[in-house]
Amino acid sequence: VDLDGGNVNAENYSTIYTEGAANPVGITDGNATITDPDDSSFVNLKVSISGISDGASEVLHIGGTDILLDNSNTPATVSVGGNSYNLDLTAGVLTLTASVGEIAQADAEALLNAISYENSSDNPTAGNRTLGVTVNDGDTDSLAATSTINVLAVNDPPVVDLDGGNVNAENYSTIYTEGAANPVGITDGNATITDPDDSSFVNLK
Repeated sequence: VDLDGGNVNAENYSTIYTEGAANPVGITDGNATITDPDDSSFVNLKVSISGISDGASEVLHIGGTDILLDNSNTPATVSVGGNSYNLDLTAGVLTLTASVGEIAQADAEALLNAISYENSSDNPTAGNRTLGVTVNDGDTDSLAATSTINVLAVNDPPVVDLDGGNVNAENYSTIYTEGAANPVGITDGNATITDPDDSSFVNLK
């Protein structure tokens, strides 16, 4: 298994996923290859996943299907390139098998290149997620090729909502009439301050 097919000197692959990224990142360079001098089809493709820290926020996408890595919503099948595959996620190991027969070499490569990673948390745990990929030809597992995804957290700015009683607005306006018996608040009385990364603040200006 070569996860970095575009690099003739490496079989492993590494990439970066930055918090808030618009798109998931592939676990391969998009040109992964699977070779076996004895066989042209495979019994299964396995991905052993470690480093998962953010529960259901961490997701693998396969052919438009989401697999939550906390195992809370694992579909029975996925489809890539018109082919259907059975899916099992147990103890951090994702196993894909053909719905009928074995997985042809070209289809196994297409399946592998269709896997991507995403983390939807606003406060993700920074660090590496490691995915070890093997295939089995019916007799022997391949050596594992490793995809390392470095998750980078971004400091989200705090949000001040002066009109907490209005879900559609953060600003607030009011009227003070000359001679009024009481002062008026600069908020609606339900102001909120939220920050997914912090629970305390250095100042309020």
